[in-house]
Amino acid sequence: MTTKTEFKVNLKNSIQKIKSLIYASEPDFNSLDISIIDMDYNENTNDLYMVLIEIKLTMYSEQTFDEFITTCQMVRSKLNNLLSKISFDDNGNLKSTKTLGGIFYNVEGLVSKIETSHKDDEIYFELDFMFTD
Repeated sequence: MTTKTEFKVNLKNSIQKIKSLIYASEPDFNSLDISIIDMDYNENTNDLYMVLIEIKLTMYSEQTFDEFITTCQMVRSKLNNLLSKISFDDNGNLKSTKTLGGIFYNVEGLVSKIETSHKDDEIYFELDFMFTD
């Protein structure tokens, strides 16, 4: 039986691997930070059925409205593409999306915060992503 503490340890290790994958795939994502916001599992079957992660990053962009929209669309597209390739097994470990079972990325990201700075030409994103069965 996996305990809640073991789920958290497995997910923390998985998050580090996801962070490495994103860094390797998207070097333009600056100040990247990924954390687990919430998780839930069935105490009877001991299966993980929901993980909510938060991704914080900064992108440099010209501060025109068109460039802002283009940058937001690019971040959305790249994160959706990367996260659709990630899934977790019932214990919170990363697994192939090609194998059955576990939980998968299945919804559009949610915006927690977006800040722009004309001074530094940067856009700061805080986005949440849910994985479910």
